[in-house]
Amino acid sequence: MRWPLACLVVAASLGSLHAVAEEPEVGDAFYGAATPSAEPPPSFESVEQAPKLDLYGFVDFTYSQNVLPSGSPFDKIPHYGSFSVGNVNLYASGELSSRFRSLVEVRLLYLPNGSNSQTEPGAPVVRSDTTTSDYTDFERPLRWGGIEIERAFLEYQANEWLAFQLGQFLTPYGIWNIDHGTPTVIGIRRPFIIGEALFPERQTGIEAHGSFQKDRTSFGYHLTLSNGRGPVDTHLDLDANKALGGRVIVRNTSAGSLTLGASSYYGKYTDRTTEYGRVPGTEPPLLQISDPITVQFTELALAADLRWEWSGLLLQSEVIRNERVYEDEFRDVLLTGKTLAADYSRLGVYGLVGYRTPWFGVMPYSIYENYNFAGDTIFAKASALALGLNVRPQPNVVFKGQYTFALLGGDGDARVFRGALRRFDLQAAWAF
Repeated sequence: MRWPLACLVVAASLGSLHAVAEEPEVGDAFYGAATPSAEPPPSFESVEQAPKLDLYGFVDFTYSQNVLPSGSPFDKIPHYGSFSVGNVNLYASGELSSRFRSLVEVRLLYLPNGSNSQTEPGAPVVRSDTTTSDYTDFERPLRWGGIEIERAFLEYQANEWLAFQLGQFLTPYGIWNIDHGTPTVIGIRRPFIIGEALFPERQTGIEAHGSFQKDRTSFGYHLTLSNGRGPVDTHLDLDANKALGGRVIVRNTSAGSLTLGASSYYGKYTDRTTEYGRVPGTEPPLLQISDPITVQFTELALAADLRWEWSGLLLQSEVIRNERVYEDEFRDVLLTGKTLAADYSRLGVYGLVGYRTPWFGVMPYSIYENYNFAGDTIFAKASALALGLNVRPQPNVVFKGQYTFALLGGDGDARVFRGALRRFDLQAAWAF
């Protein structure tokens, strides 16, 4: 074996340091509605009366080793086992009053240092280097990283069945995207269909959500209005169409905890360029600014999910479909630089089964995935099977080991990436 001794990776849950040992409910406390307090809003007449700010977060640390046969089409994927710190996520949560709360989540990154880019097909791959001189340390070299804003919103809780979030929020669909903290989830890596973002991972706009309960059954809903998906959708909408989305949830506790959900998203993606010129026939000249569309398509995403927990047993599955239809005059240009993209539909599913034993929080699990890349000219249709072990010795610490076998297409497939991929991962985790 070329990989070093087993390392463990640290992942932390979205929950607080008081998270329970059982698997978290879908829609955790950070994502769901704030619980109204009986306390009156503070008057801020003194520092002691000001809102308190809670800081917490999670980290994950992973060792990964690809096992590739000779002549594999994935030979450009690193053969060498590597350690990495993948997620360093920090939360700042504030209860502003009995009705208002604020939540900001950021991820600290080593990127863009070390990332690869290619200007055009066939051109050399260039590795980004962020090395600069540190003026506080005699100009010695320093490598800087970036920050990703995961979400930042203000929430108003009107009552149990109605709350509003204003700002950037995680798209309310499925299971994995909502409970996205590395130790909260069972496996080491997200299922491929989640990573492919058939739904937007997050949106900027307004979300309404709420729930109510009758006997052993609870009902919940989410409605979203946002900029939709786009090249700068965090702060700018490049067309006159707002994206709409929704989710409904039913949970029953008659036999364990059974949760069923259905989600949808509909929006238009638009990219534009800006051109400056002169208004014809004007003297003195007048500036003319235009913003012609370069790419535009509408997309519809639909999803269904299931999660059943009963006496240590966990069954979980999501199926997602995304349809993309281009405006004919604004079709995207594929990597070849010549071929225009065609309309297509993508479909994926995964299923997870695991059992949490009473011994040291050990859970053996298995994940099966299937994904159709549709009109993709590079990746073939994929299926994968992962076998793993999730160990939770205490609520805020998780250790994981996982072996994944993936098969893309067949020998006769014309796509560039096809064949078998084997990967071994170890992960250790903590929440703080």
